[in-house]
Amino acid sequence: MNLKKYYLGIFILFLGILGFYYLKHNWTYLSASYDYHFKDLSADELNDYAALVYYKNMNDRIRDRNYDEATKAKKALKVEQLFQQAAEQGSALAKLNLTTLYYRKEDLSRFVPKMFKLSEEAAQAGNADAQFRVGTYFHTGYGVDTDYKKAMYWYRKAAEQGNPAGMNNIGVLYQQGLGVEQNGKISTEWYIKAAKLGYANGQENMFQNYYSGLNGLPENKEEAMKWREMCYYRTEEIPIQPVFDFDLKRKETYPNTCKDKNRF
Repeated sequence: MNLKKYYLGIFILFLGILGFYYLKHNWTYLSASYDYHFKDLSADELNDYAALVYYKNMNDRIRDRNYDEATKAKKALKVEQLFQQAAEQGSALAKLNLTTLYYRKEDLSRFVPKMFKLSEEAAQAGNADAQFRVGTYFHTGYGVDTDYKKAMYWYRKAAEQGNPAGMNNIGVLYQQGLGVEQNGKISTEWYIKAAKLGYANGQENMFQNYYSGLNGLPENKEEAMKWREMCYYRTEEIPIQPVFDFDLKRKETYPNTCKDKNRF
């Protein structure tokens, strides 16, 4: 047998094996990303593709024990650049996603002005999570001057779209009398709205107020425990959106850990 043909055959077989293992470990991602690679992407489609890559990277870190920091940083930068491109093209959700990425920066302080600007732009474009986030900036004075009336404005904007985090924080402002006249009854009504949507902080606020007899409610530890024992599926943490699961299939924006919503 001709040695050149023999070694060529071995080399081709080796490449075939490598190709097989690459497809085996990346098929889910390749199939999920197929549509994104074969058409011109709008700003929102580019955001969705960036989110897909983000969750693929998360899954890779779980699967691969040898996933080093250099690889992690390189892939994270690619995702950030994709979101940046989508944001520059006008995707409100990409702007929100960018701020979520910036929250995780080690040198966070230098990103705060940019985070506020992006959040405000996304909020003005109608994104409810961004409206809630802008409200928190004014509520806490994070990167801007504290302004409870502006905080209330943005919380209400978010709440009008069914955002439970905004609802809860309207309750906080009324309970503490920040920017509005203190009113336990109105505060409680907002906490209940948020809690019934599965919002953890709304449920916790109801627990605390019943447990200690605050906000115009009677002290009732039994009633308090009913609120604490409610299942919940949403916290203040805003995930990268859209959310993809381990198989890179889209799932709920805020994964619900309790499907039995009748308990509310």
